[in-house]
Amino acid sequence: MSTNTPMSNIPPLGPPTGMAQSSTPSKFKPIDPVRVMRGNWLWIVLGLIIGLIMGGGVWYALDKYQARFTSTSQFNVQTSGMNNMGVGAGDSSPVDMNQLVPVIFRELQTIKSEPTLRQILNKPVVQNTSWFQQFDNNLDEAVRALDEDVIAVSHIRESPLFAVRATTRNPEDSQTILRALGEEYMRIKDLSMDEDSAQALRAAQGRKDNAEQRIASITVQIKRFLETNPLETINEANSEATIRVRGIIIEQENLEQSLGSLQATYNQLLERQQKGIFDPSDEERAQIEGAREIIQIDNEMRNLRITRDTLLDQFKPGHASIRSIDQRLLAIGRERQAEFDEQARIIFNAKLESAANGVEILAQEMLKTNESFVEWNARRQDYVRLLNDYQTLLRSQQQAERDREDSIEAIERLILIDTANARTVVEEYVPPQKAKKSFPPKPYVMIPGIGLLLMGLATGLVFIREIVDQRVRSAQDVKMISDATLIGMIPSSNQDRDAKTVDRVVELQPSGLLAEAFRQARTAVLSKIDRRGYKTLMMVSAKPGAGVTASAHNMATSCARSGRRVLLIDANFRRPGLARLMSLDGQPGLAGALSGRQPIDDINALVQESDIEGLSLLPAGDTTNAAVELFESPRFRELLAKLEAQYDLLIIDAPPAFLTSDAQLLSRHIDAMVLVSRAQADTRGMLQRLYRELDGQRADILGVLLNGVEASVGGYMKRNFREFHEYSGPERRKASQSDLSRSNGNGAIKNQPPATIQLQEDIAEDVFGDMEDDTKDDDR
Repeated sequence: MSTNTPMSNIPPLGPPTGMAQSSTPSKFKPIDPVRVMRGNWLWIVLGLIIGLIMGGGVWYALDKYQARFTSTSQFNVQTSGMNNMGVGAGDSSPVDMNQLVPVIFRELQTIKSEPTLRQILNKPVVQNTSWFQQFDNNLDEAVRALDEDVIAVSHIRESPLFAVRATTRNPEDSQTILRALGEEYMRIKDLSMDEDSAQALRAAQGRKDNAEQRIASITVQIKRFLETNPLETINEANSEATIRVRGIIIEQENLEQSLGSLQATYNQLLERQQKGIFDPSDEERAQIEGAREIIQIDNEMRNLRITRDTLLDQFKPGHASIRSIDQRLLAIGRERQAEFDEQARIIFNAKLESAANGVEILAQEMLKTNESFVEWNARRQDYVRLLNDYQTLLRSQQQAERDREDSIEAIERLILIDTANARTVVEEYVPPQKAKKSFPPKPYVMIPGIGLLLMGLATGLVFIREIVDQRVRSAQDVKMISDATLIGMIPSSNQDRDAKTVDRVVELQPSGLLAEAFRQARTAVLSKIDRRGYKTLMMVSAKPGAGVTASAHNMATSCARSGRRVLLIDANFRRPGLARLMSLDGQPGLAGALSGRQPIDDINALVQESDIEGLSLLPAGDTTNAAVELFESPRFRELLAKLEAQYDLLIIDAPPAFLTSDAQLLSRHIDAMVLVSRAQADTRGMLQRLYRELDGQRADILGVLLNGVEASVGGYMKRNFREFHEYSGPERRKASQSDLSRSNGNGAIKNQPPATIQLQEDIAEDVFGDMEDDTKDDDR
């Protein structure tokens, strides 16, 4: 039968089916930033607006209640006797910053020292400020606040200047406190200039005296230590104890090797003795052969052989004399062997005894070397401790000598500076300036900054939600499921301007958006079914609410309008709904036929014809006592065989697979399945589990039909929906009524302009080409 279907003159409503699947699905899905931004721009803009409002509120609150004003002054440090260029001085030589920086940091400590701060708090001009009055004459609290919150000092890099800042909530207080601090600091500098050099010289001389005392004390300790503990050498490796320990270790290794070898020989001899094996070596055999007893026996045997040879000249070999000599030779031979064995046993016992004595001697030697090792190792450790103590004294002496040399150099330098009349001179370079607001920042900086911060936070939350969202909302989510194929996408009913519900939309609104989506899904399904020769198709979901019944009816309606004989079978005994949806009688039905209440020979008595040409219904029937085991009965297989012979395609509406076992039982008897998923309700894990439960059965899973897709999930769908409505609007349909009246039976439009025909051919090639590639991949 022909499978040609009418083509729409618009692009596919969703991504082409048969897309390549991800071989390693990830828990976090890849996202399209542009799509996410377009889909959530309102939240991002709202975050920016809220951030601007919050920024304005925060800035206003900080400006009103937490405003801070800062006054700044600068001081110039000059030192006579150094290579110095004061700022504004006439000397043009460069500043030696390596010498000047320590001086500047010392001045920073002086100006912010606790005595200086306490002095300015005693000034009436400071006590009259609003800043001071908040402490209720608590000087300790005021000093701490000055040091931590109000006064700040810093060196201006690469210059002889340092800056002092005072920050308060009142601009007049900042300038007043800073002016009082500068005056007090300059007074202290004037008083201390003559005392600095003498104080520094006394400190250096004190360090020198202390170093000399330490040197004398350590020298006495070293002399006393050497008298009490005479040292052989200061190198521990060359000491007698260390040399003896190394020698003992080598001796122990040799003894262990010899003892091991001798012990192995002794064990072998013991084992041979227990087994009675006394075979002598070649050397021992030669020794036994040279024994006096063996030689006597050999001489006697030689004489007997000579006599025998003489008798053989006179008598035959069997003569009595010859036999007597032969018997004597045998007896002597046995005697010789016994003597040989006895001599071998004696030599073996001697070897065993020698080995035992050797093992005992070596064991005693090992014991002696161990005792000697313990003794000399203890001596070595004592010597190491003595050396460490001696080295510690030497290091202390060297450190004291270095301290003395440093002190002497410092004294010489101070004397040289004093001789050159060197002094540190500090001048006020910039007087306290009028206080400027330092907190909060400018509103044109702070308000946009907080706005951008909240907008970034909103954007981050949007992207995090998008990444961790496990719901199936678009084709990209289906693509992330291992082995899953998207068979089609059905928009939500609120995306269609004409249809209010998805029920019977292909029948009632054939030119609408939903009907077009079902036709595209039908095209993909029929393409795979026709290639593989399938006759039965089950539509099933994981959980209720996915729209399986409505999808099955719309799919069957679309297939029937393509010229096929289609039978809808309501196999949902728990919640049958197809008969009510199609406004048909629910009796008799499938349950009665399987239970035996209705004969299955007369198919026409069970099946009801619908108003749609080519579409029939086999309702569920009376399911009061219907058990799911009926799907395993021979009557069900017989009924399917009869129905397959009469209809081109059987579409089965099955109950949810996660709640019942019906779908798994049905999958053993049908050819193919389509998994129906509700967008934004089902998750990827749910579909993955559904694939695992149904995969491996007789039925082939053709793919996923994504139902209830919202346009807001991405710009692609929204743009396609809009283009569809623009292309298929009422004005467009009225303009094309005359062309539709000239359509042939298969829906092909006659006498269309060449451009329209070419557009249809191009779209058909793109859509069906992708489906054909997907089908080839599945066949392989």
